[in-house]
Amino acid sequence: MENKNYTIKDIARMAGVSAGTVDRVLHNRRDVSSASREKVQKVLDEIDYHPNMFAIGLAAKKPYRIVCIIPYYIEHDYWHAVAKGIDRAAQELRPFNVGVDYLYYSHADKTSYEKACRIIQQESVDAVLIAPNFQEETLKLTAYLEEKDIPYAFIDFNMEQTHALCYIGQDSRTSGYIAAKILMRRYEEGQELVLFLNNQKNSPAEIQMQRRIEGFMQYLAAEYPNLTIHDVVLHKKDTASNKIMLDAFFCRTPEGRIRSCV
Repeated sequence: MENKNYTIKDIARMAGVSAGTVDRVLHNRRDVSSASREKVQKVLDEIDYHPNMFAIGLAAKKPYRIVCIIPYYIEHDYWHAVAKGIDRAAQELRPFNVGVDYLYYSHADKTSYEKACRIIQQESVDAVLIAPNFQEETLKLTAYLEEKDIPYAFIDFNMEQTHALCYIGQDSRTSGYIAAKILMRRYEEGQELVLFLNNQKNSPAEIQMQRRIEGFMQYLAAEYPNLTIHDVVLHKKDTASNKIMLDAFFCRTPEGRIRSCV
């Protein structure tokens, strides 16, 4: 078919549906029947449709607002790097009438996370980027966003049971599995393994850590079923207690038995 700039009205006429239906298909929104979606997609394939995002942004009568829900951070830490990446994308989106704002919460603080989720439901937003922390609260938020037909995406941690547009981040279980595989390359017969874990490992906010541990242990169980593993649980905010615990552990552990630590 001859290459030209097709409007939503052109596509709607060719597919025999409304312009609103075409818009919902183009933005992957719900409330479109399978038959209508197939008609629109067939036309899109035939005309090799690619939206002109620059034209769409300039033609928009209102600005578009993306809100990012991420943890508070300090300079040079993990979330600082993430925010720098978001800011870079925000600069590129400005010509398209797209603005990016932030809602911060304290990591592992349920009350702080709940507050951020409530705020987003009281504001006018066009899309949301979420770094999910507590499962139940996140599911409530995503249910609200889906009800309001507001697209959202996850970063750093994925919740597969939702309908997020996408997930940006690593596979936590796979990363734990690979970490164990790399660590055990230097393993020698007779050695034992010690895992230094923080006391928040079972917190509902530490789903990412839990999945990494699952992947780590999955590899060890499959490849080293008879390996002796020691858990040393450290307290993130109690340095004195940690020192006593570590001294006691290494005092009762014969030298040379444990070479690999994580």
